Amino acid sequence: MSTRHPLLPLLLTAGCLSCGQDGPTPLENRAPLFSAVHPSGASLIVDDDGAQCSDAQFTSIQAAVDAAAPGDRILVCTGTYLEQVTVSTNDVRIHAQNKAGPYGRGRRASVVVDAHGHDFGFRVLNASGVMIEGFDVEHAHEADIFLSGASATTIRSNVTTGAGHDGIELVGSHDNVIEHNVSIDNPAVNACGINVAGGSLRNVVRHNRLVNNEWGIQISGGTTADNVIARNVSLGNRGNGIRNVGGASGTLIEQNRASSNGSTPSASTTGTTNAGIHVASGTNIVVRDNQALDNLAVDLRSEAGSGATFAGNHCRTSSPSGLCERSRPSTSP
Repeated sequence: MSTRHPLLPLLLTAGCLSCGQDGPTPLENRAPLFSAVHPSGASLIVDDDGAQCSDAQFTSIQAAVDAAAPGDRILVCTGTYLEQVTVSTNDVRIHAQNKAGPYGRGRRASVVVDAHGHDFGFRVLNASGVMIEGFDVEHAHEADIFLSGASATTIRSNVTTGAGHDGIELVGSHDNVIEHNVSIDNPAVNACGINVAGGSLRNVVRHNRLVNNEWGIQISGGTTADNVIARNVSLGNRGNGIRNVGGASGTLIEQNRASSNGSTPSASTTGTTNAGIHVASGTNIVVRDNQALDNLAVDLRSEAGSGATFAGNHCRTSSPSGLCERSRPSTSP
Protein backbone atom coordinates (compact mmCIF):
# COMPACT_ATOMS: atom_id res chain seq x y z
CA MET A 1 0.00 0.00 0.00
CA SER A 2 1.19 3.44 -0.81
CA THR A 3 2.48 6.02 1.65
CA ARG A 4 -0.33 8.41 2.44
CA HIS A 5 -0.18 12.11 1.77
CA PRO A 6 -0.16 14.02 5.09
CA LEU A 7 -3.30 15.93 4.06
CA LEU A 8 -5.38 12.77 3.48
CA PRO A 9 -6.82 12.59 7.04
CA LEU A 10 -7.89 16.23 6.72
CA LEU A 11 -9.50 15.59 3.36
CA LEU A 12 -11.38 12.59 4.66
CA THR A 13 -12.60 14.16 7.89
CA ALA A 14 -13.19 17.80 6.99
CA GLY A 15 -16.41 19.08 5.56
CA CYS A 16 -16.60 20.63 2.13
CA LEU A 17 -14.23 23.58 2.36
CA SER A 18 -15.74 25.89 -0.21
CA CYS A 19 -19.17 24.69 -1.14
CA GLY A 20 -22.67 25.36 0.04
CA GLN A 21 -25.50 22.92 0.39
CA ASP A 22 -26.01 20.13 -2.11
CA GLY A 23 -28.42 21.05 -4.83
CA PRO A 24 -28.64 21.65 -8.56
CA THR A 25 -26.62 24.49 -9.97
CA PRO A 26 -28.29 26.67 -12.59
CA LEU A 27 -26.62 24.96 -15.54
CA GLU A 28 -26.72 21.40 -14.25
CA ASN A 29 -29.73 20.79 -16.47
CA ARG A 30 -27.11 20.34 -19.20
CA ALA A 31 -25.84 17.31 -17.26
CA PRO A 32 -28.96 15.46 -16.08
CA LEU A 33 -28.47 13.23 -13.06
CA PHE A 34 -29.86 10.00 -14.38
CA SER A 35 -30.96 7.68 -11.62
CA ALA A 36 -31.14 4.04 -12.60
CA VAL A 37 -34.23 2.18 -11.41
CA HIS A 38 -32.98 -1.04 -9.86
CA PRO A 39 -35.47 -3.88 -9.70
CA SER A 40 -35.40 -6.06 -6.61
CA GLY A 41 -32.26 -8.06 -7.30
CA ALA A 42 -30.04 -10.51 -5.50
CA SER A 43 -27.45 -9.55 -2.92
CA LEU A 44 -24.07 -11.10 -3.68
CA ILE A 45 -21.39 -11.11 -0.98
CA VAL A 46 -17.63 -11.19 -1.53
CA ASP A 47 -14.95 -11.94 1.08
CA ASP A 48 -11.35 -12.66 0.14
CA ASP A 49 -10.66 -14.86 3.16
CA GLY A 50 -14.07 -15.65 4.66
CA ALA A 51 -13.07 -14.06 7.96
CA GLN A 52 -15.50 -11.12 7.97
CA CYS A 53 -18.47 -12.49 6.04
CA SER A 54 -18.96 -16.21 6.61
CA ASP A 55 -21.94 -16.25 4.23
CA ALA A 56 -19.95 -14.89 1.26
CA GLN A 57 -20.50 -16.72 -2.01
CA PHE A 58 -17.38 -15.35 -3.73
CA THR A 59 -13.73 -14.69 -2.93
CA SER A 60 -13.13 -12.20 -5.78
CA ILE A 61 -15.07 -9.14 -6.88
CA GLN A 62 -14.82 -10.14 -10.54
CA ALA A 63 -16.43 -13.50 -9.87
CA ALA A 64 -19.40 -11.78 -8.25
CA VAL A 65 -19.66 -9.26 -11.10
CA ASP A 66 -19.62 -12.10 -13.65
CA ALA A 67 -22.48 -13.79 -11.78
CA ALA A 68 -24.54 -10.62 -11.33
CA ALA A 69 -27.71 -9.81 -13.22
CA PRO A 70 -29.11 -6.31 -13.76
CA GLY A 71 -30.42 -4.97 -10.46
CA ASP A 72 -28.13 -7.05 -8.26
CA ARG A 73 -26.17 -5.55 -5.36
CA ILE A 74 -22.66 -6.71 -4.55
CA LEU A 75 -21.30 -6.20 -1.03
CA VAL A 76 -17.52 -6.51 -0.76
CA CYS A 77 -16.29 -7.35 2.73
CA THR A 78 -13.14 -6.00 4.37
CA GLY A 79 -9.92 -7.16 2.73
CA THR A 80 -7.40 -6.52 -0.02
CA TYR A 81 -8.34 -7.70 -3.51
CA LEU A 82 -5.51 -8.10 -6.00
CA GLU A 83 -7.45 -7.83 -9.22
CA GLN A 84 -8.87 -5.78 -12.07
CA VAL A 85 -12.67 -5.68 -12.05
CA THR A 86 -14.49 -5.19 -15.36
CA VAL A 87 -18.21 -4.40 -15.20
CA SER A 88 -20.20 -4.83 -18.43
CA THR A 89 -23.64 -5.58 -16.95
CA ASN A 90 -26.15 -2.78 -16.55
CA ASP A 91 -27.56 -1.70 -13.18
CA VAL A 92 -25.06 -3.49 -10.94
CA ARG A 93 -24.22 -1.78 -7.64
CA ILE A 94 -20.90 -2.57 -5.98
CA HIS A 95 -20.46 -1.36 -2.40
CA ALA A 96 -17.54 -1.68 -0.02
CA GLN A 97 -18.18 -2.76 3.54
CA ASN A 98 -17.38 -0.02 6.08
CA LYS A 99 -17.01 2.53 3.32
CA ALA A 100 -15.97 6.11 3.93
CA GLY A 101 -18.72 8.36 5.24
CA PRO A 102 -20.89 10.72 3.17
CA TYR A 103 -19.09 13.34 1.09
CA GLY A 104 -15.83 11.43 1.55
CA ARG A 105 -15.79 12.03 5.30
CA GLY A 106 -15.21 9.49 8.05
CA ARG A 107 -12.84 6.57 8.16
CA ARG A 108 -10.88 5.34 5.18
CA ALA A 109 -12.37 2.54 3.18
CA SER A 110 -11.49 -0.86 4.60
CA VAL A 111 -11.81 -2.58 1.23
CA VAL A 112 -8.75 -2.20 -0.99
CA VAL A 113 -8.57 -3.05 -4.67
CA ASP A 114 -4.84 -3.26 -5.41
CA ALA A 115 -4.57 -3.33 -9.20
CA HIS A 116 -0.77 -3.60 -9.35
CA GLY A 117 0.09 -5.29 -12.66
CA HIS A 118 -3.30 -4.44 -14.21
CA ASP A 119 -4.34 -1.54 -16.43
CA PHE A 120 -7.34 -0.69 -14.26
CA GLY A 121 -8.72 -1.26 -10.79
CA PHE A 122 -12.38 -0.93 -11.78
CA ARG A 123 -13.37 -0.67 -15.43
CA VAL A 124 -16.98 0.08 -16.43
CA LEU A 125 -17.18 -0.97 -20.07
CA ASN A 126 -20.25 -0.11 -22.20
CA ALA A 127 -22.61 -0.42 -19.25
CA SER A 128 -25.31 1.80 -17.77
CA GLY A 129 -26.58 2.38 -14.25
CA VAL A 130 -23.52 1.00 -12.45
CA MET A 131 -22.51 2.20 -8.98
CA ILE A 132 -19.06 1.81 -7.40
CA GLU A 133 -18.91 3.11 -3.85
CA GLY A 134 -16.53 3.19 -0.93
CA PHE A 135 -13.32 1.53 -2.17
CA ASP A 136 -9.63 2.32 -1.83
CA VAL A 137 -8.30 1.66 -5.35
CA GLU A 138 -4.56 1.67 -5.92
CA HIS A 139 -1.66 1.14 -8.31
CA ALA A 140 -3.40 0.56 -11.65
CA HIS A 141 -1.11 0.96 -14.64
CA GLU A 142 -3.54 3.31 -16.45
CA ALA A 143 -6.43 4.45 -14.22
CA ASP A 144 -7.66 3.23 -10.87
CA ILE A 145 -11.29 3.70 -11.98
CA PHE A 146 -11.96 3.83 -15.73
CA LEU A 147 -15.24 4.48 -17.53
CA SER A 148 -15.39 3.63 -21.23
CA GLY A 149 -18.74 3.86 -22.96
CA ALA A 150 -20.39 4.13 -19.55
CA SER A 151 -23.61 6.03 -18.90
CA ALA A 152 -25.82 6.88 -15.91
CA THR A 153 -23.10 5.48 -13.64
CA THR A 154 -22.19 6.78 -10.18
CA ILE A 155 -18.64 6.70 -8.79
CA ARG A 156 -18.92 7.76 -5.15
CA SER A 157 -16.80 8.02 -1.99
CA ASN A 158 -13.74 6.17 -3.29
CA VAL A 159 -10.06 6.90 -2.66
CA THR A 160 -7.83 6.50 -5.72
CA THR A 161 -4.06 6.70 -5.47
CA GLY A 162 -0.79 5.57 -7.00
CA ALA A 163 -2.15 5.14 -10.53
CA GLY A 164 0.23 5.09 -13.47
CA HIS A 165 -1.89 7.75 -15.15
CA ASP A 166 -5.23 8.92 -13.67
CA GLY A 167 -7.15 8.34 -10.50
CA ILE A 168 -10.51 8.39 -12.32
CA GLU A 169 -10.74 8.56 -16.13
CA LEU A 170 -13.75 8.88 -18.42
CA VAL A 171 -13.54 8.16 -22.17
CA GLY A 172 -16.60 8.31 -24.40
CA SER A 173 -18.86 8.24 -21.34
CA HIS A 174 -22.03 10.23 -20.87
CA ASP A 175 -24.39 11.40 -18.10
CA ASN A 176 -22.37 9.98 -15.21
CA VAL A 177 -21.92 11.36 -11.69
CA ILE A 178 -18.44 11.40 -10.10
CA GLU A 179 -18.87 12.60 -6.52
CA HIS A 180 -17.31 12.66 -3.06
CA ASN A 181 -14.12 10.88 -4.13
CA VAL A 182 -10.54 11.61 -3.06
CA SER A 183 -7.83 11.27 -5.73
CA ILE A 184 -4.39 11.73 -4.26
CA ASP A 185 -0.71 11.06 -4.93
CA ASN A 186 -0.89 9.98 -8.56
CA PRO A 187 2.75 10.54 -9.51
CA ALA A 188 2.98 10.54 -13.33
CA VAL A 189 3.99 13.73 -15.12
CA ASN A 190 0.62 13.63 -16.94
CA ALA A 191 -1.49 12.34 -14.03
CA CYS A 192 -4.98 13.70 -13.44
CA GLY A 193 -6.97 13.19 -10.28
CA ILE A 194 -10.05 13.08 -12.53
CA ASN A 195 -9.80 13.14 -16.34
CA VAL A 196 -12.94 13.76 -18.44
CA ALA A 197 -11.88 13.07 -22.02
CA GLY A 198 -12.43 11.28 -25.31
CA GLY A 199 -15.80 12.76 -26.24
CA SER A 200 -17.41 12.39 -22.82
CA LEU A 201 -20.66 14.37 -22.54
CA ARG A 202 -22.86 15.82 -19.78
CA ASN A 203 -21.05 14.36 -16.81
CA VAL A 204 -21.25 15.90 -13.34
CA VAL A 205 -18.00 15.99 -11.33
CA ARG A 206 -18.76 17.39 -7.88
CA HIS A 207 -17.61 17.41 -4.26
CA ASN A 208 -14.36 15.59 -5.02
CA ARG A 209 -10.96 16.31 -3.46
CA LEU A 210 -7.82 16.26 -5.60
CA VAL A 211 -4.36 16.44 -4.04
CA ASN A 212 -0.82 15.98 -5.37
CA ASN A 213 -1.58 15.00 -8.95
CA GLU A 214 -0.12 16.82 -11.95
CA TRP A 215 -3.59 18.21 -12.68
CA GLY A 216 -6.45 17.98 -10.23
CA ILE A 217 -9.31 17.85 -12.76
CA GLN A 218 -8.86 17.89 -16.54
CA ILE A 219 -11.56 18.30 -19.19
CA SER A 220 -10.05 17.63 -22.61
CA GLY A 221 -10.75 16.98 -26.26
CA GLY A 222 -12.65 18.66 -29.07
CA THR A 223 -15.60 16.24 -28.83
CA THR A 224 -15.84 16.47 -25.03
CA ALA A 225 -18.74 18.76 -24.14
CA ASP A 226 -21.24 20.08 -21.61
CA ASN A 227 -19.65 18.73 -18.45
CA VAL A 228 -20.24 20.28 -15.03
CA ILE A 229 -17.31 20.67 -12.62
CA ALA A 230 -18.82 21.92 -9.36
CA ARG A 231 -17.86 22.28 -5.70
CA ASN A 232 -14.61 20.34 -5.86
CA VAL A 233 -11.48 21.05 -3.80
CA SER A 234 -8.27 20.94 -5.86
CA LEU A 235 -5.40 21.47 -3.46
CA GLY A 236 -1.63 21.19 -3.76
CA ASN A 237 -1.45 19.68 -7.23
CA ARG A 238 1.88 20.02 -9.01
CA GLY A 239 0.50 21.82 -12.07
CA ASN A 240 -3.08 23.06 -12.56
CA GLY A 241 -5.89 22.65 -10.08
CA ILE A 242 -8.53 22.50 -12.84
CA ARG A 243 -7.84 22.81 -16.56
CA ASN A 244 -9.96 22.81 -19.74
CA VAL A 245 -7.83 21.92 -22.77
CA GLY A 246 -7.92 20.50 -26.28
CA GLY A 247 -11.04 22.41 -27.32
CA ALA A 248 -13.44 20.86 -24.81
CA SER A 249 -16.62 22.96 -25.00
CA GLY A 250 -19.60 23.89 -22.90
CA THR A 251 -17.87 23.24 -19.58
CA LEU A 252 -19.31 24.80 -16.45
CA ILE A 253 -16.64 25.29 -13.74
CA GLU A 254 -18.53 26.54 -10.72
CA GLN A 255 -18.04 26.96 -6.96
CA ASN A 256 -14.78 25.04 -6.79
CA ARG A 257 -11.80 25.74 -4.57
CA ALA A 258 -8.38 25.66 -6.25
CA SER A 259 -5.60 26.53 -3.81
CA SER A 260 -1.83 26.11 -3.56
CA ASN A 261 -1.50 24.44 -6.94
CA GLY A 262 1.59 24.72 -9.13
CA SER A 263 4.18 23.66 -6.56
CA THR A 264 6.41 21.54 -8.83
CA PRO A 265 4.96 21.50 -12.36
CA SER A 266 6.42 19.01 -14.81
CA ALA A 267 7.35 19.78 -18.40
CA SER A 268 3.70 19.05 -19.23
CA THR A 269 2.75 22.16 -17.24
CA THR A 270 5.17 24.91 -18.11
CA GLY A 271 5.34 28.23 -16.36
CA THR A 272 3.13 29.75 -19.05
CA THR A 273 0.24 27.34 -18.42
CA ASN A 274 0.41 26.92 -14.66
CA ALA A 275 -2.67 28.14 -12.75
CA GLY A 276 -5.26 27.31 -10.15
CA ILE A 277 -7.95 27.22 -12.86
CA HIS A 278 -6.77 27.24 -16.47
CA VAL A 279 -8.91 27.51 -19.61
CA ALA A 280 -6.53 26.83 -22.49
CA SER A 281 -9.12 26.54 -25.25
CA GLY A 282 -12.75 25.77 -25.98
CA THR A 283 -16.03 27.60 -26.50
CA ASN A 284 -19.00 28.32 -24.25
CA ILE A 285 -16.90 27.83 -21.11
CA VAL A 286 -18.31 29.37 -17.93
CA VAL A 287 -16.00 29.87 -14.92
CA ARG A 288 -17.94 31.41 -12.06
CA ASP A 289 -18.09 31.76 -8.30
CA ASN A 290 -14.89 29.81 -7.71
CA GLN A 291 -12.33 30.47 -4.99
CA ALA A 292 -8.77 30.35 -6.37
CA LEU A 293 -6.10 31.50 -3.93
CA ASP A 294 -2.37 31.11 -3.34
CA ASN A 295 -1.62 29.27 -6.56
CA LEU A 296 2.08 29.61 -7.34
CA ALA A 297 2.04 31.25 -10.79
CA VAL A 298 -1.45 32.69 -11.15
CA ASP A 299 -4.89 31.92 -9.74
CA LEU A 300 -6.90 32.14 -12.98
CA ARG A 301 -5.59 31.83 -16.52
CA SER A 302 -7.40 31.95 -19.85
CA GLU A 303 -6.21 31.67 -23.44
CA ALA A 304 -9.72 31.03 -24.77
CA GLY A 305 -10.61 34.67 -25.38
CA SER A 306 -14.32 35.15 -25.94
CA GLY A 307 -14.81 31.39 -25.67
CA ALA A 308 -14.72 31.63 -21.86
CA THR A 309 -16.78 33.76 -19.48
CA PHE A 310 -15.46 34.53 -15.99
CA ALA A 311 -17.83 35.90 -13.33
CA GLY A 312 -17.88 36.23 -9.56
CA ASN A 313 -14.56 34.46 -8.94
CA HIS A 314 -12.65 35.06 -5.70
CA CYS A 315 -8.92 35.31 -6.44
CA ARG A 316 -5.93 37.64 -6.33
CA THR A 317 -4.08 37.13 -9.61
CA SER A 318 -5.11 36.35 -13.17
CA SER A 319 -3.80 36.23 -16.72
CA PRO A 320 -5.05 38.29 -18.44
CA SER A 321 -5.75 40.66 -15.59
CA GLY A 322 -9.32 41.40 -14.60
CA LEU A 323 -10.63 37.84 -14.23
CA CYS A 324 -10.81 38.18 -10.44
CA GLU A 325 -14.10 39.87 -9.85
CA ARG A 326 -13.82 39.56 -6.07
CA SER A 327 -10.30 39.92 -4.76
CA ARG A 328 -9.29 38.40 -1.45
CA PRO A 329 -6.08 38.49 0.54
CA SER A 330 -3.78 35.49 0.66
CA THR A 331 -4.91 32.69 2.95
CA SER A 332 -3.47 29.34 3.90
CA PRO A 333 -5.25 26.26 2.53
